[in-house]
Amino acid sequence: MPLAVCASDLVFRYYEQGKRNILDHAGLKIPQGKITVLTGSSGCGKSTLGLVLGGLLPENGGVLESGSVSLFGTPLESLSPARRAGLFGMMFQNPDLQYCMDTLRREMLFCLENLQIPPEEMDERVRRTAAFFHMEKLLDRKLQTLSGGEKQKGILACLYAMESRCLFLDEPFANLDPASAGEILESLQALRDQGRTVLVIDHRRDYWLDCADEFQILGDGGRVLA
Repeated sequence: MPLAVCASDLVFRYYEQGKRNILDHAGLKIPQGKITVLTGSSGCGKSTLGLVLGGLLPENGGVLESGSVSLFGTPLESLSPARRAGLFGMMFQNPDLQYCMDTLRREMLFCLENLQIPPEEMDERVRRTAAFFHMEKLLDRKLQTLSGGEKQKGILACLYAMESRCLFLDEPFANLDPASAGEILESLQALRDQGRTVLVIDHRRDYWLDCADEFQILGDGGRVLA
């Protein structure tokens, strides 16, 4: 099966002279077009692994002593930031820390500008994205007035507008009620049906039992146990 993400022998720590590797010869393979859920105990390196896969680490801190990552068959280090964003889009636990603008419409346009999408194409992408997520009425509301679930869904909408092929979500339901979590799950299943790959970090397996295609359990050092 074609792979969306392939990582091998990752050794990463946050400090040059640190005595503990957060990732210690970690590796994993994520199939294309599936929902894969990574689980594991707190502190085993799940979130750090995701940041390394997306290229945010060691670009913004830490030391990657060894290892390699490829996205859809292309080595991560050979990808420009714009090309990388089109392959691997990231949603963090707290959406308030991810938004840069004051409305969802402006946020999507900002994302597309950074990808150098032609201006004549931007408005159509925003329209198409809002229709897919049924968020037309939220486009011009101040983000501070949206619920936690609406903000999370808004981040997904931005990744959709950017046409990211693999969506990485770090504990997406940490601050959501069950109803909001259910809406996000429906959106993710629809994205998978379109051929997108979804990679999720979550310690709660129960949310994913009916929709995940596979679970991977991580142990200490980010190594796959099962």
